[in-house]
Amino acid sequence: MRKKRSLLIGMAILIVILRYLGSEIEFVANPVNKAAGKIVVIDPGHGGIDPGCSSKNGVLEKHLVLEISKKLEKKLNSYAIYTILTREIDTDLAPDVKGPLIRRKREDLNRRAALVKKHNADIFVSIHANSFPESKWSGAQTFYPPECGRSRLLAEAIQNSLVTKVGPNTRKAKPGDFRVLRESQVPSTMVEVGFLSNQKEAQLLQDPAYQDRLVDAIAKGIVDFFESGGASQVSAERVQPEVFVGPILKEDEVLVFFASTEDNGLLDYEKRTVSKSDPESVLRLLHLGPQNQRTLKALLETSSLTYIGKNQNRVYVTVDFGDTQITGHLEELAVYSVVNSLTSLSGIEEVVMEVIGSSEEFDWSKPLRFNSFLVKGKAEEY
Repeated sequence: MRKKRSLLIGMAILIVILRYLGSEIEFVANPVNKAAGKIVVIDPGHGGIDPGCSSKNGVLEKHLVLEISKKLEKKLNSYAIYTILTREIDTDLAPDVKGPLIRRKREDLNRRAALVKKHNADIFVSIHANSFPESKWSGAQTFYPPECGRSRLLAEAIQNSLVTKVGPNTRKAKPGDFRVLRESQVPSTMVEVGFLSNQKEAQLLQDPAYQDRLVDAIAKGIVDFFESGGASQVSAERVQPEVFVGPILKEDEVLVFFASTEDNGLLDYEKRTVSKSDPESVLRLLHLGPQNQRTLKALLETSSLTYIGKNQNRVYVTVDFGDTQITGHLEELAVYSVVNSLTSLSGIEEVVMEVIGSSEEFDWSKPLRFNSFLVKGKAEEY
């Protein structure tokens, strides 16, 4: 009884105080969170029969990115963002598809992208890990479909957050024509969380505390994108292609493109002297590899190049990656080291390429042209 009486007296005193101070108290509504209620599809890359890349001590990309994706889901949920994981266990999305593995992989990617439409998602974020034959490269990097302005804004927001919160990192958001991004048809990006081929970074990527930093940065970038209104910018500025400005060549000189030794994920070129300036000479030089310390071979040692022929301004080539698993940005660099080298020859504008051992993350079936987005050095916009 005494407790109840004391409680009533206390409430009465509180009411008197609030009435007295009422004119002095300013009630401010919580700011609107523009990210709240948005729907994000999170795509842990690979899975099941597709392990992705791996570290020297056997850490598989498919396991690592699933772990990070689940953490990202929880973090985004804390911002009141709805999330859908394309997979929650170690499996691909097309186990029912029979026949060649290439068909199953292609359907797997299509089904991942289809979840965007099914759930009416606002954005699509695919989580992967990177790899390169040389262990020097490191750092997280984002990619977006070429010439898609809203996807570029999303990728840049996440990349800026990664640099700020995780760093040090000189990498920038770059165009990447990944099939799963292109098919998603909403602002989309691929986040390569780091390089498993770099022993130090591979160890960091397994550290729960470091994973939390990555997840915080990715989530912050996504929220920043929504807060800036990026998802609704239908007329966001398109990504403008660039014109590569190369050196002046003599009749017996050609440009051969290899991976840059700088930690930027780009191609660089060497000017080489040949007895005959033709496609076969260029392919031989690509197979032999670079001569200076500024570049690295983008093609794996197990890869082979076969010249099929030429028809007007188009060259036909087969690239066979052999038994080595090649995925992601490394595959893109390998293919365009060939394409850019061949299209630097006078009179050649396109390369039609059969790619054996492809990850199916890209569509190599269409004629390919010089890709200036991947080139380090001087370029001019149209």
